[in-house]
Formats: sequence, structure tokens, C-alpha cells
Amino acid sequence: MSKKYSLVLTDSFEKLEKTENILTLKLQIPNFDRDIKFETVSFPEISKKEIYDRYNFCEKIFNSLLRDLVIELNSIHKIDYSQRSWDIIIGKWLRDFIQISYKNYLQIDYALKNYNINKIYSIDYKNYDLAVDDTLSQSLARMDSEWLFSLCSKLLDYLNYKKEIVSNLPKKSFFVLPKKEINNRHVKNKGKKLFFKIISLMKYFVNINNYAVINKTYLPFINEKMLELKFFQIPLVWPEIEVKYKDRNKNLRSNIKLSMKNVIDPFENFLRINLPNLLPTFVLENFQNIKKISNGNLYPKKPKFIFTSVSYAYDEVFKVYAANQIKNKIPYFIGQHGNNYFTKIHQNYLSELNCSDKFISWGVEKKPNIKSSFNFKTLKKKNFFNQNGKLIIIFDHINQMTSDLFSTDQSVFNRMKDMVKVIKNLKPDIKQKTILRLNQSFYLDYFGMKYYDLFKDLGVEIDNGKKDIDKLLKESRLSFFNYDSTGILENFIYNYPTIFFCENNFLNGVNNEYLDKYKILLRNNIMFTNEEKLVNHINANWNQISNWWLSRKNQKILKEFNKGLNNKPYDNSLNNLKEILI
Repeated sequence: MSKKYSLVLTDSFEKLEKTENILTLKLQIPNFDRDIKFETVSFPEISKKEIYDRYNFCEKIFNSLLRDLVIELNSIHKIDYSQRSWDIIIGKWLRDFIQISYKNYLQIDYALKNYNINKIYSIDYKNYDLAVDDTLSQSLARMDSEWLFSLCSKLLDYLNYKKEIVSNLPKKSFFVLPKKEINNRHVKNKGKKLFFKIISLMKYFVNINNYAVINKTYLPFINEKMLELKFFQIPLVWPEIEVKYKDRNKNLRSNIKLSMKNVIDPFENFLRINLPNLLPTFVLENFQNIKKISNGNLYPKKPKFIFTSVSYAYDEVFKVYAANQIKNKIPYFIGQHGNNYFTKIHQNYLSELNCSDKFISWGVEKKPNIKSSFNFKTLKKKNFFNQNGKLIIIFDHINQMTSDLFSTDQSVFNRMKDMVKVIKNLKPDIKQKTILRLNQSFYLDYFGMKYYDLFKDLGVEIDNGKKDIDKLLKESRLSFFNYDSTGILENFIYNYPTIFFCENNFLNGVNNEYLDKYKILLRNNIMFTNEEKLVNHINANWNQISNWWLSRKNQKILKEFNKGLNNKPYDNSLNNLKEILI
């Protein structure tokens, strides 16, 4: 530890000196003179046991904090919501915030203990309000350098670092969510827009007070409406309300007093000290307005039941509505949202698994409240692919790649560099037929860099998300995902030729009971963790993809992988789903 470093916890570099060895906590590409030397903290790979331990630790803190927050929030709002109701409302935000904070807490602590740091450049967090408005804002704020470094600086202050700290004033005072499109953003042609508008208005002409709320189920739209008809109700579209958030109220927050009794762990102590000022505004300043909206004429007063596969996560009005309805013993059903449920350690503790009367999975049935059904997204869809089509490479969102408690920015960057190698080493005729499906996160500034820049000059076509993914897949002869995607499960049902690429330690994040399923894919060239092996496989099989994919061996592997995890829909699937919901 003889080499001295200055640790940078800011995206402002004006005060840096050329004589310093700069250490960055995140993978930053600072825009300063090349004479300044910098490197990123090198975090060690952790074992599967350590991964389990981290999640178990965070969940223990979650349960402890939620119990106390129930008391405080009920007192402030003069209501008597149960812990289950508050878990529906704030559970996802609280769990995410604990995990974001803990991961950065561990990273800062590691850097301070393993590097000879004699100075830190940070953001003056006292001039930055870390409280966001809602759950969606929280998921995006951790990608915002100013928000994240303000949190890191607050953690640093708590760790009582004694050496020189150079603070920079933040450019903003709090995180603002970019204006998002809501409701029918997936509807493009005028005819469909008119159809949506008509059925959205239907609720004003019929008595919907006893209607079941069937909302954003992940079923194809027509099938979702058919499910509503099976309950003898006119199909409706339930809008997502864009809440106009009020400013923070320090006096209101000062009324929250979280108990410090018997708190031993320093990280939990940090959360209990700071959480009153970190809670999102939707559960404090804006809660009464959201509650008023949810109790209005937006939804049925006494629904038969509530069923969603999406709205439980980020729709704050919907969540408060559901929390109110379970007080009246209204059944609350949640459907599986995508892949990684049950297979990934990261998904072991989710509010939707515990708060729903029934969680309707795509194949798993391991607890009394978890009911096995089918992959909702694949109902009534035709399965075909173009044997002379293209190679479609689909990328994950950058923020999702580091959302767990063990992946680092460096590991994500390394995986992207591996993807660049893969594309460069494809045969020329394959490259000519390759399309990269990049999402919006590739075009955003992420700690000084845009990941799009890594791929823009590779001589392949890039789709920025404008084209419908289903159309892209139907044009492909081979779908290639750079992560363990929901699309893989869909393709396995459609029987589209599919491969995917993951980091070397991917299996460390998989629950033990599903390891064999993934190991079989890895051994049989459907899943890859080595870019050279991946390139060789694509180059060797490009002209005979159908022979490889449709071989008896591969079809047997797919059948075994899907079994008990990813059920294919059948003719009577919708009726059987109805029976689960009764």
C-alpha cells in the first residue's frame, strides 16, 4: 500500500492535480489531461456463499426497518395499514435502496482499507437532496453520477474518514426523473390508438364497481381482453396516472423517529439515522394526494380481484389502491414479470412473492401461494424463424447489469469489450447480416462514457429500439442475447435458434437448485462464458443453424430446461388461468 492515491467520488475534475494518482470507485472516463494517471478500484470476485450472505443480511435489515416504518408512516398519515399493505407500497423501493446503499458502502469500505488513500474528491452531499419521488426514479437515480456520488459522500462522512477531503458543489439539488411516456406508448398506428381510446372511455358508461382489475398482465393485449370477457365484463384499459409531485417537507420528515435500540451493525445504524430524509416523496409529502386519486373513480370500489404482472412495481397509484383493497379482503394476484424469478439469488426476496395471495408463475410451484401456469408472453403467438435470416444481437440495459450485490462496473465493461471481440471476429458474410439491438441506456452518459461508442464503428447495422423486437426476431436465423434475458425463455417456447453470453462468474449468482439446468446449456453451446468459443460456434454453424438447433439432442435439452420453469401455453391455457384467479 505504499503508492498514494486520491479517490474520486465526483464527476467534477477541475480541482485534480497532474501529480496525483487518481483512483475511481466507478469505471469513469474522466475528461482531463492524459498526463494525470488514474485507475479503477479492483474489487475481488466473491463466492456464492458471500452472495447469499449479502442478500440475507440486506433482507434482515429490510424486515427490521419495514416493521418500524409501518408504525411511523401510519402515525404521520393517521391510518392503520398493515405491514403487508406497506410492503406493497414501499417494499420494492426500500429493498432496492438498502441494496444500492450496501453495495456502495462495501465498495467504499474496501477502497479505504485496501488502497493508500491520502485525499478524496467528493460531492458536498449536504447541498444535494437524495430523496427521490418514486420507485422508478430510484431505479434510474443509481445511474446518475451526481446522485450516486452524493450517496457515496454521505457514506464516506458516516465512515468518519479523517484525511483531506476536497468537496465540489453539485450542479443540481436533487434527482429529476426524465419525462416518461405513459399509457399507450407501444401503440403506433392511428387505428390502434383510436381503439385504445374508445375502450379507455368505456368505464364511464358502465358500472365497473365489481369488475376485476386485470391490468398489465404480460399477456398479449387481445388475450388479456379475452380473459376479461371470461369474467363477463367489458374489456377496459386502466391508465397509469402521472403524479405531480410536491417538494420535500423537512418538518414532516422530522416527525419520523426510527428506533436505535439494540442496533449493532454500523450499516443498519447508518440507514436508521438517515432514512427519514431519504424516503421517497410518494410515501410522505405526496401520499395523501396519491391515496385520494386511488380512492376516486379510477378503479372499481369493490373489485372481484386484482391481477397484474407489471403495475405492482412502479405504479404508485395502483400500489396504494391495492394496499387499500387488501384491507377489505380483496384477492391480490401477481403474475411473473419475466425471467430470473426463482433461478437468480438476486430475486430470492421480492415483495410480490410474499404480498400476493397468489403469485402466478410461468412454471414453478414451490410454495403454497405460488401457482404454476405458463409463459404469458407467448400465448397464441406463432413460432417461426427465417432460416436465411440475420444474426440479431440483443443487449441488456446497462443499469440492469450492475443492479445486483456483486457485479461491478469493471466487469460490465469487460463483458462489453468481449462483445466487441465477438463481433470483430465473425466471418465477413455473417457481419453483413448482423444487427445490434441497443437500448436507450447505450446512448446515455454513464460516468463519462457512452457504451454506444464501443460499437458504432464495427461495420454492423445498429437498431436503437425503434423497430418492434418481434419483427426483428422473425427476420433472424439466430438470436444472440448478451445476458440471461426474458427473451431467451420466449424463444425457447417459440423454438427459435438462440444463444446467450454471460460473465465468467454467472453461475455464482444462480440458486443451487437451478445450477444443473444452466450447466447443461453451457456444456451444449447454448450458453457461453468464453467469447472465443462463442465466435467459433457461430462461424461453424451459421450455414446450418436449423440442423444444429433442431437436432434431437438440443430439442431434448430445451425440453428439460423448460420443465417446471417455463411452461408452453396450450389450447386451454386461458381457461386454466381463469380457474387460478377464481
